[in-house]
This record gives sequence, C-alpha cells and structure tokens, in this order.
Amino acid sequence: MAVSKKKRKQILRVWPRQSAEELARELGLKLREVEQVLQEAKVKKTAAVPAAKPAVGRRPVRGALAAALILGAGLLVYHNALSHPFHFDDRPNILLNYFIHLRSLNLSAVSQAMFKSAIPHRPVANLTLALNYYFGRTNPAGYQAVNLAIHLLNGLLVYLFLAQLLSYLAGRGRFQGAPDLVALVAALLWLVNPVQSQSVVYIVQRMNSLAVLFYLLALVAWFRFRISVRPDSIRSPLRWLYLAGAVISFGLGLGSKEIVATLPLAVLLIEIFCFRDLDLKWLRRYAWTAGLALLFMAVFGVIVLAGHPLQQLRDYYAGREFTLAERLLTEPRVIWHYLLIFFFPLPAWMNLDYDIPLSTVALSPPSTLPALIGILALLVLAVLNARRTPLLSFATLWFFLHLALESTFLPLEIAFDHRLYLPSLGLVLLVAVALLRLAGSQKRMIPAAAVVAVLWAALAWARVQDWRTEEALWRNCVRKSPRKARTMTVLGDTYGKAGDTKRAEPLYLRAIRLDPKYDKAYNNLANIYNLTDRREQAIETLKQAIQYNPRSGHPYNNLGKNLLELRRYPEAADALARAVELMPYNAEAHNNYAAALASMGKYEEAESEFRRSLEIDPDLPETYSNLSLLYQRQNRLDSAIAALQEYLKRHPQDSKIKAELQKLKASQPSPAPP
Repeated sequence: MAVSKKKRKQILRVWPRQSAEELARELGLKLREVEQVLQEAKVKKTAAVPAAKPAVGRRPVRGALAAALILGAGLLVYHNALSHPFHFDDRPNILLNYFIHLRSLNLSAVSQAMFKSAIPHRPVANLTLALNYYFGRTNPAGYQAVNLAIHLLNGLLVYLFLAQLLSYLAGRGRFQGAPDLVALVAALLWLVNPVQSQSVVYIVQRMNSLAVLFYLLALVAWFRFRISVRPDSIRSPLRWLYLAGAVISFGLGLGSKEIVATLPLAVLLIEIFCFRDLDLKWLRRYAWTAGLALLFMAVFGVIVLAGHPLQQLRDYYAGREFTLAERLLTEPRVIWHYLLIFFFPLPAWMNLDYDIPLSTVALSPPSTLPALIGILALLVLAVLNARRTPLLSFATLWFFLHLALESTFLPLEIAFDHRLYLPSLGLVLLVAVALLRLAGSQKRMIPAAAVVAVLWAALAWARVQDWRTEEALWRNCVRKSPRKARTMTVLGDTYGKAGDTKRAEPLYLRAIRLDPKYDKAYNNLANIYNLTDRREQAIETLKQAIQYNPRSGHPYNNLGKNLLELRRYPEAADALARAVELMPYNAEAHNNYAAALASMGKYEEAESEFRRSLEIDPDLPETYSNLSLLYQRQNRLDSAIAALQEYLKRHPQDSKIKAELQKLKASQPSPAPP
C-alpha cells in the first residue's frame, strides 16, 4: 500500500530527528514503508540536511584555538583577583563555618562538612570549600584560584553548548551564519562581561558558579544524547553514557545551588525551539512534560524548605525589611537594571549592596508599573514572534526563565549582580548574532566583536579592582548607597578590625541614624565602646540590639562577655545560655558560657561546654586556656597541663600559650624524694 502524500511530508519534515522506527510507530506505518520513502528522497535529504555534529568535533584544531582564546582572555582579566581577600558573607560561610574546616579526609569529617555547614542543602559546594580549607586553611589565594578555574571552565562550556545548538540549527537551514564563530564570540563576551565579576571574585558565590558549571555540563551531555537519535546510532551505548552524564551533572548541580532546579524547563525550551520546530501539535500532545518539570521544582522546593514551605517563607519574610508583595512589585525594576548593567557594564553602576527603593504600590515609585508592563511585553513578544525570530525568542525566554527563582517570590535580597551569571547566556547569544547581522560578514564581524570584548574586558578589570581590599569594596558601596545602614556598618567593621576606632564609631552612629532599628550597628558599636573602656555604655547598646532583633545570638554573646568582665556571673550565664541556644555551632559562645558556669562553681557543666567548644573549633586558644584554668581550680594540674599541651600540638609556635604552660609547670610541686 502506498504511503499517503500527507504522511510522506511528515516523514521528510521530521527525519532524521526521529529514527525510522519511531516514525513508523508514530504514523502507524510499517518500517519498510518509511524506509522506502526515505530511500526515494535520499539524495535530496542528504543535500538539505547534513549531519548535525558539534562544531568542535568536526574541527578539533579550530576548537583548540577557541579554547585557548577563551582561557587566555579569562586569565588576563581575572588573574589579579588571586590576591583579593575574603569579603562579607565569606566570613559566616567560610571563616566562621567550623564544619568546613576540614583537617582530615575521613568519612565523618567530610560528611559534616557537606551536610552540617551554614547552608546544609548545598553539600557539593560545601565540600569544595572544605577541600580548600584542608589544603590551604584560610589563605584566600587558593579559594580565588578555584573560583577562577570554575569561571574559565564555564566559558568553555558556554562555547560548547552554543556551538552544538547553532550547528544543529545551521544544519537544518534555520541559522544563517558561522556557528563556531558566533559561539566563540558569545562565550568570550559572556566570560569578560564585568557583571560576572561578582561570581568570580566573591568567594562564597562559588556556590553560584559551580551550580552553573554542572548545569552547563548537563545541557552539553543531554544535547549530545538528543542528537544521537539517528537510525545508525539509536542502540549505541555512548548515547546512554551521555544521558547518564547529564543526570549525574544535574544531581551535582542541585547539590551546589537550588537554581539548577530550572534545568528540566530549560531542556523543554530547547526541545521546543530546536528539535520540534515549535510544532503546536507536539506542544499540545506533550504539554504534560511542562507540568512534570514544574512539579519537580515544587517538590524540590518543599524538600529544601524542610517540608513546610509556606511556614518557612513566612518566617523568612518576617526577618526581611520587605513583604512578599513589595518584592514582587520591585523585581521588575531590578530586572531592567540587570539589563542596563549587562549591555552597558560600567563599574559605576554596579554595587555589592544596592539601595533600591521598594515598590509599595503600582505607581510608587512611578517606574513600577511601566517596568512591569515592559517585562510582560517582552515575554508576550517572545512568544508571538517565536516562528519569525526563533533565536531572539529563545534567548529572551532563556533570560527570564533563569531569573524566575531568584527574582520572584523567594525572600532573598532584592538585587545581586551574580544572579545574571546564567541568565546572561541568552543575552550574549543575542549580542553575538546581532554583531554578525550588523557586520554583514564573518570577516567584518571579527573586528567588531574584538572591540566589544576588549572594552568589556577593560571594564571587568576595573570592576575586579574594586574588590582588592575590604576597605576599598565598602568605600565603593558607601559612595553608591550612602543612605543604607548596612554599608555604613560593614565599612565600620573594616576599620574596627584594624583597630581604627576613630573612623569606625562615626560610621556606626550614622548607620543608626539611617536605620534606628538596625541591630548589627548597635552590636558592633558596642565592640568599639569595649575597646575604648566604656563598658557600661556597651552593655546598654547591646541591650538595644537585642530589643530590635531578639533572634540574633551575637548581641547576647557580647553582652555575656561584658557581664563576665564585670563579674556579674548569673546575668552573664543567662545571656550566654541564650547565645548558645541561638548559635549552637558557635565555638566562642560555648567557651564564654563555660567560663560563666565555671565562675559560678558549676564545674561539670563548664567542662562539658568547653569540650563542646573544642568539638566545633579545635583551634580556639581561649578555650584551651579557660579549660586549663578550670582544672587548676579543681587542683587537677596534670589535666590543666595536658589541655595546653593539646593545643600546642596543633600550634607549636603560639608564644602566649607556651608562656602559660611554662608558668603552670613551674608552679607544679616537685615530687617527694624516694
């Protein structure tokens, strides 16, 4: 029986994206009938549809040169970041996160580093930070080197992914141009755009860049799996290795940061635009796949939020200075700012700590409603023009898809530049294609792209310099957010840590004037009062910090230390008990609480708290010293000496503990003569 004209057209339109066996099943034909149609059209098909293999696989030399160019550009722009210090959230997530302070590679220690750290649902990222600590302790150069390596690998993966995507489209006549060149230009522009600097130089944002690395690995592996659906490779075991690699990378990405949960939707987006030609029949038939992807994201969110998503969201918003409605109204304006700093990436417009006025209603501030309408218009245009301008629509939807989690309902900070790291892949694709179209030829595109890349690289270099020291970074933030209490407080902290109380104190007072309920400013101002022998003033200031934020443990800890110095032991013990309750993994708080208990004669409880402090941080000298004093009070001199010797095994060069040990040994009575 002859194959109908309609089915013949369907076969020729879809093959070789579907094998002959799949076409036969889908169209209700016999395999030999499909093969006959293909045989009749063999010459024409071969000419119209060349094999869609990745560009790098066809041209290994050109691929190697592209890789060398990407790596060289990245090293040139970011190598000066290797000497940059830790900043801001690096302190709680690395320097004070004792669980990642890995000292041995046994299973228990590695497990604790992965699953008991400050953010336990990011075990893969936690492990990389722990390994950094294991090999280099708190030397920031090692952490910066790993961050840079991840960024360079991401540049290569952006190139591989876009080369595969564009080569496939070009092979089917749906992209006019040079896939390799456009992919290379896009990867270079993505790599050197200054907006990426926050994901490279800000060490804790490794969680973001590492998640993107696994995300892109999964996409590259999945794409190779997907294009292997051909009659001659459907049973190839390599195909399943690609699929396994994609699944494993997806899992590792989820363990790095939650943004990877959008991967199923990204795969669906590529399937629709690339492999299904925006086939509405296929969309209707497989609409359930989108629902399945959304269901996965919902289930993953419930797991991350400890099984109580609504309660967790309410609790998180209770600790924020904005409501859910205010965040949803503000984010469209933030997204337009993201677009501005991507296309015009001037360091003067970038900030670590933005002070963006909240949108309270649709016209307050007046730009709120226009921003929202503009975002909706872009989305509608992307959908309506998908057939006429598929790459433009794909890039637009990619951008908004990958902002969907961090720029909508989650109670996160209002704006951070690192949130553009993955969404900007869609934007660089647009820029690269636009350069090709405007130049009119590959030869004219190369110098145009080079000009943009050099300009962006120079701006990125300048932006990286803003991070060279903590003082430089926060002076930059204060200039850009002069009315934000947090920027004033953190700049004050940089001076306070350096012992410059004269410059720190006015900044804390200014922060309090800007936000009279900002508890961190009160807490840190109290530290300045302590350093300048104003202890009673410090106590009153700490009580104000507790009044404005009773859920923060640091003011209780500092209050307890002050009361200890004044020998008000019962009050100190009460404050420190609360500090330990709020910060169960803070070694300093346990040490201070133990000291208060010891001063009240509660020796057994005190010893237990000292031991708990050492479990959390076995490198805290004050704990060993205080434990030794406890044993001395109990006339357990051997135990007192052993406590100090235990510390010196770890830190044999500590002169203070050495002197303390020598003094203790000298006070030990001589043994009686036989």
